[in-house]
Amino acid sequence: MQNLINIILSHEAEKIPMILKSYQLDINSFFLDRTPLQFAIQDKHLGCIKVLLENGADPNLGNENYGFPLKMAVSNNFYEITNLLLEFGANVDQADQKNQETALHFAVFSSNERITKLLLSFGANPFLKDEFDETPIDLATDKVLAFLKDYSIKFIDYSPSLFDKFINPYQMDTKLNKREYSIDFPQLKEIQHIANGAFGSVFIAEYKDKYVAVKKFSNLHGYSLELFEREISVLCKCNHPNIIQIIGYHYPEEILQKNQTENKENDKNEEILKKSEIKYDPCIVLEYLPKGTLYEKLKNLKRKKVKLKHPIIVRYAKDIAEGMKYLHSLKFIHRDLKSSNILITEDNHLKIIDFGYSRYEAKEYDLDPLTFNTGTLNWMAPEILRKESKYTSKVDVYSYGLVLWEIVFRQVPYRVHLQSVRNYDLRNEVGYKKVRPQLPITKQAPQEIIDLIKKCWKQNPDSRPSFDEICKILSNIKF
Repeated sequence: MQNLINIILSHEAEKIPMILKSYQLDINSFFLDRTPLQFAIQDKHLGCIKVLLENGADPNLGNENYGFPLKMAVSNNFYEITNLLLEFGANVDQADQKNQETALHFAVFSSNERITKLLLSFGANPFLKDEFDETPIDLATDKVLAFLKDYSIKFIDYSPSLFDKFINPYQMDTKLNKREYSIDFPQLKEIQHIANGAFGSVFIAEYKDKYVAVKKFSNLHGYSLELFEREISVLCKCNHPNIIQIIGYHYPEEILQKNQTENKENDKNEEILKKSEIKYDPCIVLEYLPKGTLYEKLKNLKRKKVKLKHPIIVRYAKDIAEGMKYLHSLKFIHRDLKSSNILITEDNHLKIIDFGYSRYEAKEYDLDPLTFNTGTLNWMAPEILRKESKYTSKVDVYSYGLVLWEIVFRQVPYRVHLQSVRNYDLRNEVGYKKVRPQLPITKQAPQEIIDLIKKCWKQNPDSRPSFDEICKILSNIKF
């Protein structure tokens, strides 16, 4: 590892792949309490950072002493490095282990307008709180406060009434007011923590003599609760083998009563109740699938240089398509379809998860605009990147095409195909210039899959197939 660090500090980026291969080094291991990527960020060498990321460096891996890579870049006002990390999949809302501050907290505190705008363009949440219950808006100076507040208005789906237009028709009057899915939090025996997210955390628990996955929402502002309620509204309506199964949820009575008695037109970003007023956090209890995400599997296969066999590729494509076909039949749009939102079952089939960004599809006459900054950048459809407020379920078809590309090539879209990351505007290139990940002639997948990818990511949404059509195409693939 010392040899690799010396190469990085010498700015000899071109030698990094050879060193990794020659010494069979784990690019994500720690040396002197830092990863190679953290050394490169400290040394401010963009070339080395890019090569490390291209060779599998984890942009989210950090530690308590040095923090996570994005924090390191933002706190030192490294704009190009921040942009590069985000393009390679850094979690824009990752929080510091010590004080729960996100990259956006650091950017607004230092009045860095350019980096603040960059983080917001990648979907940074301006309402996340640090250990002192302060959001980036609370910390913002006059220099960044105006456009930060302006962005905050766009961050949420501002319908005339959230409860009337979305939750009531499809959730509150059906599942939430009936108690068949309600779970008392003390019934959950926590076994193992899995991960943290912008919404809270995920852990494995024991419930009625079986393991379950519990998604706990610890941020109590209105937007976090909106994600919680949206996810329940979708999952409680779903019953399909390719959609994650909900076991139940815990909705604190304190919040439910306050929502029902207060004026629903209040600012949805205000904290519903103080943390001390809530005995148990809201949570969603789901079936537990220990094999993990499709993203993790593809990443491991890429590292081992193992390709998926054609029948497996087609099976995965069918599983996702069937799940999305069912979701669209209920008139829901997922809006964040990607490999990390797909889990693998014990019998090697796939299930779609994470419906916090899902939305009931607007009718043509519906004047309520859809949120344009929804999803994950690399999988966003061109019409979302162009910030069009009127889009359809075809945004999911575009994302599906990118997921198929992930399955075939076992890597994140756009990660290694950008010719120049320094000034590369992914939104502009994909949204307006029709740039797509490279699709070389390959025998890694059936030609029908390659052709389907091209159809799914067409620039014009009307030219993309529906999931009904996709399922028919896949059913006709023969071996």
